[in-house]
Amino acid sequence: MRIRYVLLHAYGRGGTIRTVMNQANALVDAGHDIEIVSAVRRRDEVQFPLDPRVALTTLVDERPGASPPGRRKDGLVARLLARRRARDTRRPARGIPAGEFAHRQFNRHVERSVIAYLRGLSDGILITTRPALNILAARHATGGVVRVAQEHMNFGTHRPDVQSAIRDTYPEFDAIAVLTSRDREDYAGQLPGARIVRIPNAVHSLDQKPSDHSSKIAVAAGRLFAQKGFDMLIPAWARLVDDHPDWQLRIYGSGERKAELRALIEEHHLYNHVFLMGHSDRLDDELAKASFYVLSSRFEGLPMVMIEAMSHALPVVGFDCPTGPADVITDGVEGLLVPPRDIAGLAKAMSRLMDDRELRASMGARALVASTAYGPAAVHRYWEFLFHELTTLHENRRASAAERTAAMTSTAKNGATVWLTGLPSAGKTTIAGHLAERLRAAGRRVEVLDGDEIRRFLSAGLGFSREDRNTNVQRIGLVAEVLARNGVIALVPVIAPYADSREAVRKRHEASGTPYAEIHVATPVEVCSRRDVKGLYARQAAGRLTGLTGVDDPYEAPDAPELVLRTEDQTPEQSADAVHALLAERGLV
Repeated sequence: MRIRYVLLHAYGRGGTIRTVMNQANALVDAGHDIEIVSAVRRRDEVQFPLDPRVALTTLVDERPGASPPGRRKDGLVARLLARRRARDTRRPARGIPAGEFAHRQFNRHVERSVIAYLRGLSDGILITTRPALNILAARHATGGVVRVAQEHMNFGTHRPDVQSAIRDTYPEFDAIAVLTSRDREDYAGQLPGARIVRIPNAVHSLDQKPSDHSSKIAVAAGRLFAQKGFDMLIPAWARLVDDHPDWQLRIYGSGERKAELRALIEEHHLYNHVFLMGHSDRLDDELAKASFYVLSSRFEGLPMVMIEAMSHALPVVGFDCPTGPADVITDGVEGLLVPPRDIAGLAKAMSRLMDDRELRASMGARALVASTAYGPAAVHRYWEFLFHELTTLHENRRASAAERTAAMTSTAKNGATVWLTGLPSAGKTTIAGHLAERLRAAGRRVEVLDGDEIRRFLSAGLGFSREDRNTNVQRIGLVAEVLARNGVIALVPVIAPYADSREAVRKRHEASGTPYAEIHVATPVEVCSRRDVKGLYARQAAGRLTGLTGVDDPYEAPDAPELVLRTEDQTPEQSADAVHALLAERGLV
C-alpha cells in the first residue's frame, strides 16, 4: 500500500512531526511503501528517528544557498522563475486562512508548490497533518488519491476563519482522524455526514525505565510557545519554593519565548530552582530521573510527551485544558487535574505530590498501566485497518454503478442485531468498531449503539440500580430491533449485566422474526482491570466508585450465547472476524 504523509516542516521538532514519524516507521516495517513530504526544509537533518526505508521529499528548500531541484541556475527562464519565486515569497498565501497558526510560514511560493504536488497525485493514500495542508488537499488533491485529514487540535481552539474553512472543506475527505473522543464529538457536530474516526497518537516505545519517585525533580516539556503555558507554570512554582526549597523544575524544549521565560525566572528569583534545559535527544532518560510530570498548557490535541512520561510511571499534575489530559487520566487516579489557568490550584496539586512519595508511586503505577493503550502495537493496527477499508471503498467506487447497486441490493435485504455483552473494558466497543468498518466496506448499512451515548441521550436521567439498568437495556433493545427489522445491522456493545434483561430483548426480536445474536465477550476481570480503558477499576480500587459490574455489582454471564470471544487470546480484528463468520454462516452478510 502506497501511503504519503505531508508535513509543513518534517525537519522540525514538534509533536505532530514526531508522531507522524512514529507512524511511518511502524507502517514501513509492516511492508508498506511510505513517503513523508515536507512542504519546507530549514535544517539538514530530521530531528527524530526515521527508518531509512521511508522516503523523504522536500517541496521548498529554504536552507541558505539551496536551489530548486532540477532547475538550471542560468538562462532567461531560470531568471524569470527566480524573480517569480522571490516575488511569491514576499506574498501571503491565498487559500489559507490568516488565523491558521502556521499562516506566516505559508507564503505564496510554498502554497503554489504544495498545490502543484497535490494536483499530481492519482493513486495511494494521502494524509495531510494540519488545517492549512488539509484545506489545500481538499481543494486540489482531486486526481483519485484517497484523502485522510489528521486533526491534532480540538475544533474550539481554531480561530473563526479556520473553523469556517474546516466546515467548507473537510467533508471532501474520505476520513478525518482526530485524537480524542471529545474531538470526535465536536467535529461530528460541525461536519454532519463526514467520516470521523478517533485514532490516538502512539508513543514511540513502551519499553521504558520507570521512575522510582525518589528524586526531587519535576519535569515539563514542549516548545517554548504561549500554548504550553510555561509562563503560568513558573509563577506556580514560585509559590512552592519556601516550603520545598530542594525541589527542581526542569523545562525541556526550545522556542521563541525562551528570553521571556528566562526573565520570568529572574523576576521570581528562581534561578536555583527552575531550569530551561533546551532540546534534549535523551528525553526518556530525563523523564526516568523525575518524580512527576507537569502539563501547564492552555490547550492541547493529545499531549504525547505527557503520555510518554506516564510510560515512565510518572504521575501527572496538569491543567484540565481542552483537550487531551482528561481523555487520558482520571483526576486522583493517574494524576491530579486542576481547572485551566488556575495557577494557585496547580501549585497546590504539585505541593501535594512533593509531600507524598507513596502517592507519587501509586499514581505513577496507574499512569504506567494507562499508557499501554497508546503503545505502537495498540495504535498502528487501527491505521492499517482504516487504510485498508478506505482503499476497498475507493476501489468499490471505481466499479460500475450497476455492479455496486447489485451488490448492495443483494446484501442489504436482511438486518440483524448483534449484542456484545461483557465486563467493562472487555473490548466490546473496539470489536464492534472493527466489525462495523468491515461491514460498511461491503456496502452494508450498520449502526453501532454505543452504551455511553445511549445513556447521555436516550436514557438520560437513569441511574445504575437494577431497575434502571433493565430500563436502559430494554430501550436499547427496542431501537436495535427497529433498525434490524428495517435492514440495518445493529451492533450493540453494551454490558447488559442481567440475564433476564437480555432474554427480554431476545424475545422481542423473536416475536418480530428479526435475527438476533448474543456474543459473550468473555474477558476475565483481571484482564479488564489491567486494560481499564475508562479508569473505572482504578477508581473502584481507590474507593471512589461503587457498583462496578463484575467487581462489586453482579454480572450474569450468558448460558448459551451464539458465540464466545476470548479477547485475551486474540486481537480485536480476529474477534471481529469471528463475529463476521457467524453472520456469514447465518446468511446475514
